Amino acid sequence: MRDDDRYICLHVRSAGFCRGRDAAQRFRNTALESYYPLIQFLTEEGYWVFRMGDPSMPPPDLAQCGHRERVIDYAQSDKKSPELDLALCAQCALFASSSSGLHSIAHSFGRLVCEINHTIYAGFPWHGSDISIPQLYHSQKEGRVLRLDEILPSDLVYADHHFHFDRAGISLIPNSPDAIVDTVREALGASPHAPIKRDDADRTRQAFEQLNARYDRGISGKLGRYFSAKYAGQLLPPQ
Repeated sequence: MRDDDRYICLHVRSAGFCRGRDAAQRFRNTALESYYPLIQFLTEEGYWVFRMGDPSMPPPDLAQCGHRERVIDYAQSDKKSPELDLALCAQCALFASSSSGLHSIAHSFGRLVCEINHTIYAGFPWHGSDISIPQLYHSQKEGRVLRLDEILPSDLVYADHHFHFDRAGISLIPNSPDAIVDTVREALGASPHAPIKRDDADRTRQAFEQLNARYDRGISGKLGRYFSAKYAGQLLPPQ
């Protein structure tokens, strides 16, 4: 790397981290494979990608990561240390994270953070500049994805263990690779890879903001525009 090279920290929590009490939060894990298109996009744009985490994580398939020479599997590196964890998070161009705690370090240093595959949880994200996309909530009872006006007024916004979702009959649907790529593109100021229906995006984001304020959920940031447009028909009430 050159001194002026830009890099992205990517943290995708995996099943290897779920030991003991953490197994109750296995809903926060997502498959690294769904992030390969994102890594390809970033490396093609000239970024380096540091895969953050711990040695229990599965190694990435570098053949699917675009310019593989720009991908650093730091999670399994023998150079990994607490000090370097801090340094990488403190100076990255963007910290892209699934639902995990490591993003808080990047936040504390004022870095740009993009949350992916999280759940709609009261008080999270914390920062108004964050771009984020939640997983979809599929209801076994309703046989469909729940709308925003069904999630935000409910106790689901306090679900922080896997059994809470099981008890509510909710299956979480992880973000699609295209939604992941375009959410990060938006966070970096790049245009979407494909045209979107901006009216649908605006209506979804406005509905989320209004429900968030009405029920005092304290959620900051904005929903990703591409995600908001793509799933407007499932997240908004029928017109």
